[in-house]
Amino acid sequence: MAKILLSILLLLLTVFAFCETKTIYYEDVLYKKTPEKDCHLDIKYIDNGKLKPCVFLIHGGSWLEGNKKDMQWIGDDFVRQGYVSVTVQYRFMNEAPTPACVEDCKTAVRFIREKARKYQIDKDHIVAIGFSAGGHLASLLGVLPEDICKDDLYKNQSSRVQGVINLCGPCNFEMREPVGFIYNKSIQTHLCKDDPSLIKLCNPYNHIDKTSAPQMLFFGGQDTLVIPQQCNSFVKKMNDKGVYCYLQVKEDAGHGYNIFDYRGDINKFLNEVVGIK
Repeated sequence: MAKILLSILLLLLTVFAFCETKTIYYEDVLYKKTPEKDCHLDIKYIDNGKLKPCVFLIHGGSWLEGNKKDMQWIGDDFVRQGYVSVTVQYRFMNEAPTPACVEDCKTAVRFIREKARKYQIDKDHIVAIGFSAGGHLASLLGVLPEDICKDDLYKNQSSRVQGVINLCGPCNFEMREPVGFIYNKSIQTHLCKDDPSLIKLCNPYNHIDKTSAPQMLFFGGQDTLVIPQQCNSFVKKMNDKGVYCYLQVKEDAGHGYNIFDYRGDINKFLNEVVGIK
């Protein structure tokens, strides 16, 4: 009898432990309908009934291609650390002109704040992480005022994030240094069609002020697509405004590398600077 009771107890403990660590995955959650396409995001977290910090992941692809699932491997790592992972799809430039991609990302952040309790998100601790074009959009989420690129959806919520990790994404494409001439022109023409008003709007550097979110920038020293030199003026302006900004250049890397090579630095940033415990 005692053995039977012990077996039942062990079974119940196993079931309880499984429930405590059950992973929830919502795929293709609609956050916005547009004439061009429906915009979706994926949400993943471990269901323990508690509110959790959120990583908001933005894929790259020159603002022309890519898939939200491209960033899920980063999201999965954070889910195991107790975060909610949100990967977002946005309209590409060949679907809707710039700044539609910026508007969509801001709408998506407001959406997850609107639905925060449903998805166990601590809406006061959202960190944007992006690669390449997605890094650019992440940096913008950290600096843009609320009223810029804002549609009418979830308008009572904020689109500002509490921190940014930008992996190889443009953060200043109006460099004054000679090394930036070709780089500046390529971004200005590709993303902004050489429109001065769009260049001003889409360049994260232009929006930095004392309310900007702290940022970590990861770049490859051999990156010729998005040159690391553009970060120097961005970091200086952030620091001059009293905002934390850290640049990590991996000298032997090109356009992209595994940010978890610097897991200790990332955790320190999230814990000590952003305030995620």
